[in-house]
Amino acid sequence: MGNALTRWQRRAGGYAIATAVTGVAVGLRLAVGFKTGQEPALILFVLPILLSAYVGGLGPGLLSTALAALATNFFFIPPRNTFSLPAGLDSAQWIA
Repeated sequence: MGNALTRWQRRAGGYAIATAVTGVAVGLRLAVGFKTGQEPALILFVLPILLSAYVGGLGPGLLSTALAALATNFFFIPPRNTFSLPAGLDSAQWIA
């Protein structure tokens, strides 16, 4: 029983890390974008995705990828503050 609890705690920790580091990346991306007035590359989200997958495994890595894709679609790809399916290179970056 103690071993299963430890395994559950590690999984929960992985998902918590995935959510936290993706949220920090979104905040940094918003701060950089508003400060410089330019659109920095979406490469900033690769580090949280890699860190989540390394620490937590496949599930947290996929969660971080999904959260980053949703946040990018909502905050950074025009029309902003909406969920849309834009065509072009911005959405193709997540597939490649």
